[in-house]
Amino acid sequence: MQNLRSRVAHAKKMRAQGEGEERAGKITVAVTSYRESLKNVPDAALEQHVKTLEARLAEANQGKATADRLWQEGAGLYSQGQFGAALDKFKESLGHWSDATRSKYVQDLEARKARAKQLRDEGYALQQKSQAQAAIGKYRESLNYWPDKNLEEYIRQLAAKQPATPVAPPPTQPTSPAGIGTVPSRDILASKMWQFGRSDGTVLASRIRLLPGGRIEGATHSNETQWAVVGNELLFYDSSGKVATRYNSFRQEGGRWVISGPFLLWGNITHVLREIAEGGSPPAVPPSVSRPADTGGSAQSTVKAPVRTVTAEITNRSKANTHIFAENETFGPGNRLAPGEKRRVAVTMKSDGSVTFKAGRNGQVMATKTWRGNPGDTTRVPVVVFDDTNPFDKLTVTTGLR
Repeated sequence: MQNLRSRVAHAKKMRAQGEGEERAGKITVAVTSYRESLKNVPDAALEQHVKTLEARLAEANQGKATADRLWQEGAGLYSQGQFGAALDKFKESLGHWSDATRSKYVQDLEARKARAKQLRDEGYALQQKSQAQAAIGKYRESLNYWPDKNLEEYIRQLAAKQPATPVAPPPTQPTSPAGIGTVPSRDILASKMWQFGRSDGTVLASRIRLLPGGRIEGATHSNETQWAVVGNELLFYDSSGKVATRYNSFRQEGGRWVISGPFLLWGNITHVLREIAEGGSPPAVPPSVSRPADTGGSAQSTVKAPVRTVTAEITNRSKANTHIFAENETFGPGNRLAPGEKRRVAVTMKSDGSVTFKAGRNGQVMATKTWRGNPGDTTRVPVVVFDDTNPFDKLTVTTGLR
């Protein structure tokens, strides 16, 4: 009798415990408690209730398995640059099972997509007012939030239609001193390959071209977006249409052009263009450096010449300061990105075209990812995103086109 009373007491205790766990939404542990109660005292009603809960759990587990499969498919599409299809898969996954992390991730993606559409619409409105350069700026800003290859192609076509000579800046712009020598013709400038750097020998881009339509190809920063010849000066414009550099000194060394002039947006900096042989190595100058912005600061990483550089687009989508850098760098203030910050940084490919990126905080690497490009094709660039809310890959690297 004592044993029977003990079993009944234990059954009541486990049943009460299971009821509390069920009310708290802990169905799996509640079923375990109910089964412990039934083991001591059989109860047909409780047995049926447990079977109902177990059926619900089985259905939920199947839903989670389906959700995990769809989410993984979405992650694969995302890594391939198919962002719209990836978002559809993520949303379909949430229909089967979700948690706070996945729900927030999808909400953030939808917010970025909505912001991109807003900027695209603003760009279209500007274009309708014949403000093409401002429209292009909005379109490019849209791509920062939501990559779109069709929009990239549209931007290229629109930029190619713009006059080679942008509107001269207003009189309030700083004026340059009298030029030295005569600026080469537009045809000569567009036919050459150039190395772009500073007068102190720092190389900012090992190879750039001044395309006939006015676009600068191969530049590593938005400060060098468009070019034009105005009077006896070669002007570089930033992405907003502001004059960034006035080249007013033109000379030849060993039969090759050397063009220099003041950078107008920051500090006392002189930019230099050096003509280099098509497909050849640049002149003997200090090695190239990564360049988040032309602020006159010290180099953050060096590589040995000759180099194959591409411009990586690096974005920190986390909510904390994060260092994101190529493997030949170390943690430093120059590669620390604030939450939401995006930069374009020149990185060097290995002989096989690969670049390994790292992300971390407080001196600890949190994620590593390798991108593989083509050493002979610098139009394909790495697009690097760090997002610590991504349950699969905190650091993703896809391929963009320039």
